[in-house]
Amino acid sequence: MEGHVHLVKLPNRVTSTMDYIAASSFAIIKGGWSTVAECLILDIPFGILDQGESEDKELVEKIFDKNYGFVLHEDDLRNFDMKEMNIKAASVVRPKYHNDANNIALKMLGHIEA
Repeated sequence: MEGHVHLVKLPNRVTSTMDYIAASSFAIIKGGWSTVAECLILDIPFGILDQGESEDKELVEKIFDKNYGFVLHEDDLRNFDMKEMNIKAASVVRPKYHNDANNIALKMLGHIEA
């Protein structure tokens, strides 16, 4: 997919995926809880790569059950169709969450200091 104007291949070591996700019209991710949370909080539609049996299987199934994200298979990446991806991205439910990181951090610090 090199040279495709709508795709950006990330380096092997990325320190802040949230910045890339925030700048995207949609994201293709693994089903880890932190990346899913970033997409939901940033209101970015996302597809999750099907990894079969994985430690994140329960989370991924819940995401698909609620239609918060769409499934992608290896063949979808080999035969990448931007129009199809945009249609899938537009069809997901986009729940509204707000980023409450400041309050969460204060509560965590309160537990540490106690």
